[in-house]
Amino acid sequence: TWDLERRVGIPMGAIVQPMAEIPSHESPVPHLIDPKGSASGPARCTSCKAYLSCHSEFSSEGRMWRCGFCGLKQKTYRSYFCRLNADGKRKDANQKVELCRGVWEYSPSDSSASPVVPTFLFVLDVSRASVNSGLLQSCIAAVRGCLDSFDSLQDLDPKLNVGIVVFDQRLHFFDLRKPPKHDMLPEVSVMSDVDDPFVPHPHSVVPFFENRNTIYQLLDCLPSIFTPAHATHHSAGGAALKAAAMALKDSGGKVIAVLGGPVTIGFGCVERNDCVQHIGTTREKQLLSPTSSDYPSLARECANTLHVSVDLFVCTWGFMDLASLGVLTRLTGGQLSLMSAFSEAEHAARLVHEMERNVRRRMGFRAVLRIQCSAGFEVVSKYGCFPPCKANDDIELPCIDQDKTLALELRLTADLPQDVKTALVQCTLSYTGLDGIRRVRVMTLALNTSSSISSIFRTSDPEAIATFLVKKAAFGVPTQSIRSNMNMVEEEVVAVLCAYRKYCHKNQSSGQLILPEGLKFLPLFSLGIQKLRAFSTDTLQHVVPTDERIFHLQLLMCMSGRHVNQRLYPHMLPVHMLEKQHGSIDHVGYMMLPKRLRLSVETIEVEGAYLLGDGVCLYLWIQRDVSPDFLHKIFGVTHIDDACTLTLMRRDNPVSRQLHCLIENFRRGFPTKPEVRVATHLNTTYLSLYNYLVEDKGSCTMSYIDFLCKTHASVQQLLALSL
Repeated sequence: TWDLERRVGIPMGAIVQPMAEIPSHESPVPHLIDPKGSASGPARCTSCKAYLSCHSEFSSEGRMWRCGFCGLKQKTYRSYFCRLNADGKRKDANQKVELCRGVWEYSPSDSSASPVVPTFLFVLDVSRASVNSGLLQSCIAAVRGCLDSFDSLQDLDPKLNVGIVVFDQRLHFFDLRKPPKHDMLPEVSVMSDVDDPFVPHPHSVVPFFENRNTIYQLLDCLPSIFTPAHATHHSAGGAALKAAAMALKDSGGKVIAVLGGPVTIGFGCVERNDCVQHIGTTREKQLLSPTSSDYPSLARECANTLHVSVDLFVCTWGFMDLASLGVLTRLTGGQLSLMSAFSEAEHAARLVHEMERNVRRRMGFRAVLRIQCSAGFEVVSKYGCFPPCKANDDIELPCIDQDKTLALELRLTADLPQDVKTALVQCTLSYTGLDGIRRVRVMTLALNTSSSISSIFRTSDPEAIATFLVKKAAFGVPTQSIRSNMNMVEEEVVAVLCAYRKYCHKNQSSGQLILPEGLKFLPLFSLGIQKLRAFSTDTLQHVVPTDERIFHLQLLMCMSGRHVNQRLYPHMLPVHMLEKQHGSIDHVGYMMLPKRLRLSVETIEVEGAYLLGDGVCLYLWIQRDVSPDFLHKIFGVTHIDDACTLTLMRRDNPVSRQLHCLIENFRRGFPTKPEVRVATHLNTTYLSLYNYLVEDKGSCTMSYIDFLCKTHASVQQLLALSL
């Protein structure tokens, strides 16, 4: 009932990852095809347009079916008719994927959408900062890797388009149709108007497989043309992004841009400095908001008119003003990647990996996501990286990929009838894949309903609640201050614990904090949220640069539930005493790992070594008195003073092989490929790792024990007010 929802206090929502990667041990998403071999869609409700699902009920010997969302009874199509068995189920239910699977898809034969050809336009920085840092060479290697990936992808559209644009203080567009002379650049059009850029050449984007030799030759020539002696200091990155988006106005697609320094000239140039001291003040909102309307206007045009998604790989030493620039990725379904203090030795491999993964992962162009709930429920809000839309409107994205996740906030609009045992949520994603085929993916989730408060608390999912709160808080910045969003998280947790104490444990001593068994880690997750770098308010010791904060905020809004929870409570594994089975695969297909440790200094041994990672950063944390034998097997040295200057590399011994297996297991599934940083007492990284110890006191955050005491006091106060 509505009253029960209000009393329980548990947020009602859903975490949606429409194109999530399917684990290797699970079967792929089934494709619905009729017996004649032509694609056809299943039955849909004539009233609410929800798709038939495995939760739909058939009656009248199969001649009628009842929609699980609006409850309307309607006739079964004659071509879809099948008799029922003794249990009232269709006899062919196990042969119909839509009647036995929660996720399936089909290709509509009568799609009214115009054909979409997958298109990728690479925008590369050739300014002095990029050339001198080695970024240009890394970019060329990354683009080559992306192009090589197209040969290995199955079912790729043969009409796939590719283009390359480079920029310094001017924009350089190339005619990729005509093969150039040997060791020469293709015909180039140089545009100097970077305040109001346009597309000077109509053939900058061409079919890849027909013009691959010209494209590869262009990449070979770039280092000899843009040399340190001829590179210019200014960067017109904003103008390059705008012109690139305009170049895709007829086809739509993805702009993949690599920026090596702040935009200093023309459209969207940086107009302010990073003032981290404004965090926690009345000027915080101004710091975390765009400085002008340039990028927000371009983002809305890309999302609503041009159907262009923008991915940014920011590799720089300077302040980029990602609060302004990042709007492009947030509103177009793009990816924001930040590599601060770019070093070719440290970041080149990561850049190549991330850009290759960017084009290889499962994605859909011109995506439309529709969300429906069964009668009595409605969507209140949506939290994620997508263009602004009303709660009940479809989400339209130029591109969606397997990493994109959003949170839905639901609420009851009316009391449910007593005979309703399940509540349904259906997400329908319409998209065009890399093969150029339009598909509709249907995902239906059924949740049991209950009138028992204790049952609701027992079956609630703390990880889903934590993911929901993270995305809601990240989405709320900068509309509301960071402190206000952290207060919201605390109030939500306190309300849940207060309801549990009030309705499930009335007679317990008031001096004890009572935690539901199913939600006993919820306060710990709440504390973990406050210790994330995205929400840090420390402006004295561990200061978070604004660009890094924006990067983390967008990452949290896109991350899956599993990855969010790893950020809230990172994994720390002892690796100084690995057993024989560690790093090997068990019979189920999972890697056997050392016992995971609590994130507290109490679990750290002075002779230990620990692998610590949250999916974005990965550290090998070596203590002062670690065994010389371990150092020799991992680094080839026997003294801790030498280990800090060495790069971790594979060595021919069992311990080294086990360690690298654990490292690869850490990286698996994350969009980033963090390099392993070695931390000892001799480098500055060592001290920063104490910030990952969630259960210990930080410079501006409480310890877990103190936080529990504060939460208990807040629960007691709220209970007193409710009496």
